[in-house]
Amino acid sequence: LQERMSEWEDIQRKFGNLPPKEIAVDEVGIEQLVEIEAQKQIQQRMHSSLEELDHQLEDILDRTCDSSAFEEEERSIRSIREKRIRELMERNQRARFGTMYPIRSQDFVTEVTEASAETDVVVLVFKGSDRASDILRSSMGEVAGRFSHVKFVEVEGGPYSINTFPVDKLPTVVIYRQSKAKHVLLGPKPISKIPASYTTPNDIEWALANLKIVQTELEEDPRIEEEGRIILQIHRKGTGP
Repeated sequence: LQERMSEWEDIQRKFGNLPPKEIAVDEVGIEQLVEIEAQKQIQQRMHSSLEELDHQLEDILDRTCDSSAFEEEERSIRSIREKRIRELMERNQRARFGTMYPIRSQDFVTEVTEASAETDVVVLVFKGSDRASDILRSSMGEVAGRFSHVKFVEVEGGPYSINTFPVDKLPTVVIYRQSKAKHVLLGPKPISKIPASYTTPNDIEWALANLKIVQTELEEDPRIEEEGRIILQIHRKGTGP
């Protein structure tokens, strides 16, 4: 009779007529459930904002309970909070540029040579009132926005400014690393022999990626020369042709 009653109750629970059957949980099972719940809370906190973590920490500190469980929870929140602060600081450090900075020749040592000890610096030496230079400046400005952890600067060349390179070799791109000029791409075809007047931001991105200055999502060289024309075939990872 008891077995039949149990079967009948199971059927009623299936149709929602009775509450779920209570399951006996031993001490080991309870510890496992507590550990699972703790891991869920940790995962949720890993995705919390700094403000949310501060509120959670305030809530813990407002409680008067001195149990080890609350102390462990406080340590967990503080650890995640400190990690989040470090991540934000690193992100801000990486993204401190993001534009093309014009500099004067007298600032070259400070803004380029010394600055390259901490981060790569891409220098565009351009020629004033020059179409190729203007186009290259615009394209490099867009690339600077894509890779804000790299410093991009531009300086006018010529007899009254940076006179290291002859005017007929402008625009020229110089890449500094560890306070030294590591790569010099002489113009007026500085980006792998493509005329500067045809150079696009993707051309520059590909060239810099080959020099290990940036990491690109471009899967193939966008610069394909056919019958004297520049044909761009741009395929980024995951986007298809």
